[in-house]
Amino acid sequence: MRSGNIAARIAHTFIGVALGVALGAQAASALGISELPIGGTTPIVVDPIYYKSGGQFGFASPEPYDVIADPNPAAWKEAGAAGTGTNLLLTYSFKLTTPVRQNPQSPQDSNNKTGPAGTPSTTNPYVADSTWTITNTSGETLVNPILVFTKIQLGATSLVPGGYPDIPVAIDDNLMLVVKHNTASQGAFYFAGLALGTLAPGASVEKTVRYIVAGNLPINGALLVMPPFGLAALTSYTIPEPGTLLLVASGAALLAVARRRRCD
Repeated sequence: MRSGNIAARIAHTFIGVALGVALGAQAASALGISELPIGGTTPIVVDPIYYKSGGQFGFASPEPYDVIADPNPAAWKEAGAAGTGTNLLLTYSFKLTTPVRQNPQSPQDSNNKTGPAGTPSTTNPYVADSTWTITNTSGETLVNPILVFTKIQLGATSLVPGGYPDIPVAIDDNLMLVVKHNTASQGAFYFAGLALGTLAPGASVEKTVRYIVAGNLPINGALLVMPPFGLAALTSYTIPEPGTLLLVASGAALLAVARRRRCD
């Protein structure tokens, strides 16, 4: 695998990220991860990766990854909603796209009006897109940072004073990178991330974030409250060699076949 700060390889960054995304999808297919068709006026296919329950960091299961976070703590910076802090490297605001793609809690308010009503589940999840505007508030140029979605925040907020419910929440792997973060004490964590490109001081970029929820969202008045994410800014990472991801995927597939044969 290549090592070093991604900023030193500006000319190759987006080629590498694109390869990582494509090969990550191949690896997911080899591991038997199934995608989920979502109906409606504009049918789509989503590839949910669920976060751990209880507001813990990372995904519920290991995932084929696209980039590896620099282990140096200095590579991680603070990020959060606009106006919530003074030391934030990246800030964001977002706007939900309505009607949402799929809403089992209220199908008439979604693009999938013929979908089954009831409690959202992993086979019939709530699915909604939002446009995030992400701004560089560091005062200096940021070279290809990644906005990392670390966990689901369950703490009390103004919209959900009792705390967010501990329901299954996923991101769509078709729209995000998977960031692997190795720790000395707790092993590897896997997070979702948005590659932002190079941002000059004060510059902004718009990205689509897709919410996939397999449980009833809390309601404040007439407003369905989106899951709040824990966020961080990653400024240094490694892009794996293409061959490495293919080997990981094929090796995992062979291991799964061998296990099934032993169980038969």
